[in-house]
Amino acid sequence: MKLKTIHILYLLLIIVNIVSLYLIIDMSTYDEMVSYLSNGDEKFTNPKYSVMMFLITGVINLLFVSGNFMKALIFQKKVTFYNNRGATIQYKEAKKFS
Repeated sequence: MKLKTIHILYLLLIIVNIVSLYLIIDMSTYDEMVSYLSNGDEKFTNPKYSVMMFLITGVINLLFVSGNFMKALIFQKKVTFYNNRGATIQYKEAKKFS
């Protein structure tokens, strides 16, 4: 099976998503984050809610990219369709009709 450029890009996106999920999970172990304001004060925040939002978004993104990658792998062969008159229509790739 020959990988096309689009398949390589999908794999790269999946790897980037996995790395981002690792960093998000690592960030969830922090108790607080410190921001330094322009007047010299410090602002302390709890990253718990931000981490949950990033985690949910990252997982949904990973599932979406993985699903599209599997669809691209499954439908890369010739597909034969029949129209209402019984004639056959062949497409080389699924992306031409979707």
